[in-house]
Parts: sequence; structure tokens; C-alpha cells
Amino acid sequence: MRPNISLNRPRYGRAAWPGGGRALGFHQYLHRTWEREGDALALQHRLPSMAYGRHLAEAGSLLAYGTDSRALCQRSAVFVHKILHGVKPADLPIEQAPSQLVINLKTAQALGLTIPPTVLFQADEVIR
Repeated sequence: MRPNISLNRPRYGRAAWPGGGRALGFHQYLHRTWEREGDALALQHRLPSMAYGRHLAEAGSLLAYGTDSRALCQRSAVFVHKILHGVKPADLPIEQAPSQLVINLKTAQALGLTIPPTVLFQADEVIR
């Protein structure tokens, strides 16, 4: 069920930038709920959007930076397997969640942006 709000209202995600530009920012819940509509709105207004997960870059955000949800799920399954086979949870190592940078070049092209090669080189994945 979607919240009864309009993303066109300034108080629901728009913030003015100096120089007249605008940026869209979404709370995590709103972005998960409105990811396609929010990215379409950003493209309509020619606004770059940044998200927290790879799936949101695939949905149309320009950039995504955050933990790799798929890798977290796979690692969680390994921990569950070990615990079910008798390893004490206190004996399991603490691991840092892997982060990744995903750049959507289709969105960059639609916005008329050129991503510098140095940034593309640092990306873990580039969607073409």
C-alpha cells in the first residue's frame, strides 16, 4: 500500500540548490515504495538521483552506493549454516559488509551528463 502523498509537493523531497538547481531526496521507505515513479520524476525534471542499492540504479537512479544486498544474503546463509551445524554464534567472525558503487550510464545520457572516466573506473558496475 502506498502512502497518500504527492511527490510534486516541495515538502516531499525537493530541496533548492544555490544557483536555481534542484535535487530530489527520498527517505529510504519512500524510495523503496516509489522507486520507479521517483526516478521517472527525477528524469522528467532532469535531476540526477542517488540511491543506496544496486537495484535502484537498475530502476533508473544515476548512482547507487551502498552495501551489496545479494552478498549480505549469501553471507547470512553461510552463518546460518554454520550455526545449524554447531558453531557458537560468539565464535563467528565479524565481517564488514561489502559496499559497491553502481553508475547508470543510460540515466546519465538521458540527463545529458558525462561521467568522468576516473569515476567510471572506480565503479564496481556500470549499467550501459
